Amino acid sequence: MDKDLAKNLYSTSKLAQVYYTSELAKRRPDITAMAMHPGLCYTGLARYVKPNSILLGWIGKILPLIIRTPEEGAQTAVYCCVEEELESGGYYGDCEKEELNKVATDPETQAKLWDFSENLLSQKGFSTTSN
Repeated sequence: MDKDLAKNLYSTSKLAQVYYTSELAKRRPDITAMAMHPGLCYTGLARYVKPNSILLGWIGKILPLIIRTPEEGAQTAVYCCVEEELESGGYYGDCEKEELNKVATDPETQAKLWDFSENLLSQKGFSTTSN
């Protein structure tokens, strides 16, 4: 896969997560919904990537020493689960709320993504009504 395409797809999926979380918080105030990121973590997924250069091979050996462990990356998720005064619909990193750029806070796009997702699920036979 083209690296630029992969980066674009990853970024788009993260933006969709933020949109969906914000819209979920609006539509379901009875639950708490948060988007979060763990930061750069060494999870072992890179073991499936074959380095095609000496430099990439070297970087692959050094990264686990300088980036977060999975346990460190999980701290924000744990924080969001146990801290009681957090804002539903917020975006959290490093155990604190982070400000989002204007693109990520567009209420019209958030609602469109929600409606599109509901429509797609309905077409596949899933119920989209909440109780």
